[in-house]
Amino acid sequence: MNKKAGEKYLSIWWIAILTIIAAAIVAAFWVYNSSDLDVRGIEGNILSARLIECVVENGYLNQTFLEDTGNKKFDIFQECGFDKKMIDESGKYHLSLSVYDFDKCSLIDPKDIDPSEEGYFQQLKCGKPLKQIKVGANFEEDCKVGKSVKVKDSPKCDDRFVYVLSQDNKKLLLHVIGGSYQYGKKEVLQ
Repeated sequence: MNKKAGEKYLSIWWIAILTIIAAAIVAAFWVYNSSDLDVRGIEGNILSARLIECVVENGYLNQTFLEDTGNKKFDIFQECGFDKKMIDESGKYHLSLSVYDFDKCSLIDPKDIDPSEEGYFQQLKCGKPLKQIKVGANFEEDCKVGKSVKVKDSPKCDDRFVYVLSQDNKKLLLHVIGGSYQYGKKEVLQ
């Protein structure tokens, strides 16, 4: 019997199968690395949630947040564990936290809202904040535009309102914004 001819055909099939497997691996790698991941909304959500977890404990506002005495100021990076280089210097992230006296907030008619005036939230007017912190790139206005108009390359923000109490049971309203202007890269928030 002639066994050499059978091995010749078997080796051709073996090479063909290996080529198909190699091409599938290369194609899968290419598809994975070329996909356009948009994680801006998710990152904004995570940032605002982490900020709320940092300053609110069991429904009460962390007292160190409100107490800025002398040279001891609330450092959002140290207290909350945010990476200053990532948030403040990269220009891709935004964090904002405003504290309002809830008793000074009043209901208003939506048609009377002046968007240029500070302190308007949906149907509440709260006036000037008791305390406000803003770090990172300032693209709050871009986020507002991105919500009302379909814009492809605008930052995505998570805008939250949280009702909390101060240590002396004073009613407060927190307005928290976490925003991201980064597409799916391999940077990790710490």
